[in-house]
Amino acid sequence: MEIFDHLRVRLNNERQRLEEELMGISKRDPHQKGEWTVKAPEFNSALSDASETSDVFEEMDIRTSVEHQLKGRLDEVNAALKRIDEGIYGICDKCSKEIEEKRLDANPASITCVEHGGDIN
Repeated sequence: MEIFDHLRVRLNNERQRLEEELMGISKRDPHQKGEWTVKAPEFNSALSDASETSDVFEEMDIRTSVEHQLKGRLDEVNAALKRIDEGIYGICDKCSKEIEEKRLDANPASITCVEHGGDIN
């Protein structure tokens, strides 16, 4: 379907953007495929005072939170691309009906139709 081709391009572009953002704050974990490790901010303990040390810990917390959000979205995008390859993209995980085109256009990584969009399980 032509819409899926367009959405595949959007998903691939989003995947590239997410990976670039992740590379700015983290690095790929060489021991676990698909995982990332947050990079520590530059820090020289010999030259730092308590305030600077606190700032480094705060920056690490922020990077960890951002990495978690980016990684979560990257997982969703990769799952959507896999569903396209498997021929099951655009099918609701809850009811097996087609996901509305408008919903997929709004979020190409959607796995549920509008009716089941708010379902947690």
